[in-house]
Amino acid sequence: MLRGLPSSNGVLFGVKVSEAATKPMSGVAPAKRSGAGEGAETQYELDYRIDAGDLTWTQSNGKASIDIHLLMSAYDVKNKLLVQVDRPLQLEYTAEQYAQRSKGIEVKQRVALPQGVPLFLRLGVLDSRSRHVGTVEIPTGRLQFVATSQAKP
Repeated sequence: MLRGLPSSNGVLFGVKVSEAATKPMSGVAPAKRSGAGEGAETQYELDYRIDAGDLTWTQSNGKASIDIHLLMSAYDVKNKLLVQVDRPLQLEYTAEQYAQRSKGIEVKQRVALPQGVPLFLRLGVLDSRSRHVGTVEIPTGRLQFVATSQAKP
């Protein structure tokens, strides 16, 4: 999840990043905050829509499951890593939900980022079973826009 690398497109996804509309929640990421010290933070909501066809599904007992990681790294303008989050998710779907997967898998995440610091966010989705990953990088000055990983060739 290094800043500046080309986007990976093994798992296609879109993500909307916006400032959290509700009051701050306790216990929200960041994990592994480095060098930024303690200071004011803003909580952001990351709304992912992941292409279900790019994920490795397992079927068992009439249910389908996936095993993914939501990855987020925040860098300052000098490429210093400030925040890193790895959120593993094991999701299980009924047969009816699995049939609707063509609409994409929707997942939400909330992260806390330092205030008043221009940041670059490197976001990724890792399929733990296939080890395929999709990534996208956006500057925080563009957080009101929807970022999308690149299309497959």
